[in-house]
Amino acid sequence: MKITIDNKLVYIETDDKDLIKRISLLFSYAVQGAFFSPQYRAGRWDGRIRLLNKRNLSFNIGLLFRLLKWLELEKIEYELEDTRKIDGKINTDYLMEDKILYDDIKLRKYQLDAIKSFLKYRFNLPLTRGIFNLPPRSGKTLLTGALGLVLDKYPLLFIVHKIDLAYQTKEVFEKLYNKKIGIVGDGKFIINSDVIVSTIQSIYRTVESSVFDFGKNFVGEVIEKDIDNKQKEKFKEIISRVRTVISDECHVSSSDTWQKLPKYLESIEYGIGCTGTPFREDGAELLVEQLWGNVIYDLPRDIAVKENHILPMKIYFIHLPLISVDKFDWQSQKKQGLNENQYLINAVEKIVKRSERKNMSSVIMVREKSQGNKIQKRLGCSYLHGGVDGEERMKVYNLLNKKRIKTIVSTVTDIGVNIPSLDNVIIAGLSKSKVLAFQRIRCGTPFEGKKYGNMFILCPNIDTGKEKNYLRNHWKRLMNIYKKEKTFQIKEINYKEL
Repeated sequence: MKITIDNKLVYIETDDKDLIKRISLLFSYAVQGAFFSPQYRAGRWDGRIRLLNKRNLSFNIGLLFRLLKWLELEKIEYELEDTRKIDGKINTDYLMEDKILYDDIKLRKYQLDAIKSFLKYRFNLPLTRGIFNLPPRSGKTLLTGALGLVLDKYPLLFIVHKIDLAYQTKEVFEKLYNKKIGIVGDGKFIINSDVIVSTIQSIYRTVESSVFDFGKNFVGEVIEKDIDNKQKEKFKEIISRVRTVISDECHVSSSDTWQKLPKYLESIEYGIGCTGTPFREDGAELLVEQLWGNVIYDLPRDIAVKENHILPMKIYFIHLPLISVDKFDWQSQKKQGLNENQYLINAVEKIVKRSERKNMSSVIMVREKSQGNKIQKRLGCSYLHGGVDGEERMKVYNLLNKKRIKTIVSTVTDIGVNIPSLDNVIIAGLSKSKVLAFQRIRCGTPFEGKKYGNMFILCPNIDTGKEKNYLRNHWKRLMNIYKKEKTFQIKEINYKEL
């Protein structure tokens, strides 16, 4: 078999049809719910999505090392031709352990090790794709920004899926690169640098100007404002010249929106992903890997805690008094068990008042705007949701971080948001997502005497008889997820103990 590599794709040539079938299976995953498809039931589809292009036997370069490792295990010989156009020169200054990046901040040892892991050769090939897996609050933005300095290949495009992350990344990068950083998103279109932070929504609306369907499995906020045609053309031209692309929270990049990216990145040399939660629960991790490669550096949470990069967590499951619901479907349980549950609102108020007396700050996480409105009305605090623009959110986060305000309610303060001084996260809106369970841990940053981050999870108790109890299943799943973590202390409390 012959393998040919260019900057974006890998091509295979072989007359062995059985080998092609096996590689096609290697690059495939089972679709959840495929059993219900008429094609599956009729035997015309096996329920799998395949990423190998049958027409020209090509696949995205992110999957290259998965193939080479498999060929090695199977003892299959191959000939490899690397036609990538890669400028291998790097800026080694930033690999020095005593190098100060900004404000007396130096790279930690694990951040340096992660960068060096990207520069290593694999199968005698230079690496151009890779994912860094570090726990939330452990410095992924600084790490990937420093790698951008080492690679020294511009334009550099840093992509996020939430406007909060765009503003926070811009702030870090302006210190890191010592220049004004471009930003696209939230109605802003500022390109005055060879380093640009952009939301994926803005990229999509620029290159797919007549289409506003962000694709299946999309994770993020669609709050983008219109971009005029001159700006679109300017941004398109820059996108076509981008040499380094970094994706924040790359575990969300399985959606159609992200998967179209390679088509527009005509000059890409390096693709870097970072995440605190690499796992997926739908089998589509191959979609993430084909864009950003495999995980090349992994920092386990227990090691990060041991070395004081993040804090251990105390997690309190608070069991609320029993209530009855009119109906037993999911929507009714959610409405009466979460959104309108006065015991839940009372519990939140008690936690907040006690915390504020101790000068402790809290973010109350909700899933539904109606629930957020009720809690905000009771507490009289700020409420952040998708209708609040990015600059206003950043002002609120800054006040919360300085403890000029102590409490906010939010539907958006989860993935990637940086509030170092935050003491508590209160989960008023349950989710069974394993990814979100870890992304909601916003209070784990070491800060001026903090010894723990605290999470309070409100657990509704609903009388459903023999019917399915969705909310109980949600908080039990969360408990099982958190109990597996060595650095989490779990405690169950009943309502009266508050």
